Amino acid sequence: MFLLLSALLANTPGVIQLSIPPQWATVGDEWVLYWDNCIEIDGAWTYDIDWSISPSPVVGPTESSVGLAWTPTAPGEYTLTVEFSSGGVPVADYTATLNVASNAPLVGSVSVFGDSLSGGNIWQASLAASEPGLSWLGTVGIMNGLQRDSRGGWSWALYIGSYLTDMSPLNCGADAYCRQAGVPDIIVWACGTNDSVGAGTDGARATVISNLDWLMGLWANHKTVRHIIWTPPPGADRDTPFIANYAGTALEDQYYWEQRQRAMSRAVIAHYAGRESERIYVAATATGVDSANDYALTNALHPMTIGYEHISNAVRSVMAGAGM
Repeated sequence: MFLLLSALLANTPGVIQLSIPPQWATVGDEWVLYWDNCIEIDGAWTYDIDWSISPSPVVGPTESSVGLAWTPTAPGEYTLTVEFSSGGVPVADYTATLNVASNAPLVGSVSVFGDSLSGGNIWQASLAASEPGLSWLGTVGIMNGLQRDSRGGWSWALYIGSYLTDMSPLNCGADAYCRQAGVPDIIVWACGTNDSVGAGTDGARATVISNLDWLMGLWANHKTVRHIIWTPPPGADRDTPFIANYAGTALEDQYYWEQRQRAMSRAVIAHYAGRESERIYVAATATGVDSANDYALTNALHPMTIGYEHISNAVRSVMAGAGM
């Protein structure tokens, strides 16, 4: 299967880096993978994409200029291979798992620790509407009819910071949290956006990962809890909303954000992917949101309702794969 794309992000040749997290889908629901969200190109390229899925399903994905779409008809585990070439010369390749779970109703309790993308309970409310068997835990009040723990502007460092002990639901430990909020079956670790902005080097990203490891370590004695780590959603694909929101700062440049978001996604994938036996799952929230159409011209990092629905779909697919 072959697709030709052109990318002109700079005026000099460079390299392609891919950040495709493990992919999760459910029978009967559309799965999408947007090329632009998982490709970082340093330079100007006209490149070819050759992709395949094995074993080959009876009815496979369809391709377009923006990516792949597929509505699976049966559960199974597949391998997605994506290969890039330029002028017939291989440039980069990537292999990711694609897990398809049954579409049975989800049942269980959920805690979400995140930032403003989760603080309004928008994607959670979308998921709750289609999955009434889920219960939502939290310690900081109700939003959109659901309990919540997420806070706007927060990063993993803020969840840890001792100067916010009286605000953080986790600084007193997992047992104290469970006594107050209840025991979660799944925790969705949904920061990453604010972390990405401040993490411009490999060392800074390693610190972000270390912070999340510390927080997850609080749950070491809770052996049944499953952990979903999301990859930061992509943000808008154009400068206009970044200028509107962040004029006069480095973040007014969309490519500045894109470089950091893609690099953070790769760091999350490298550290957490493939650890399902440890009850750790990576959500494809970075590649399942449409950066071209899910964001308004006035908001660079917070999507419109359709974007939150895409986030909801990505998280739901992982929950199904995790056996809720």
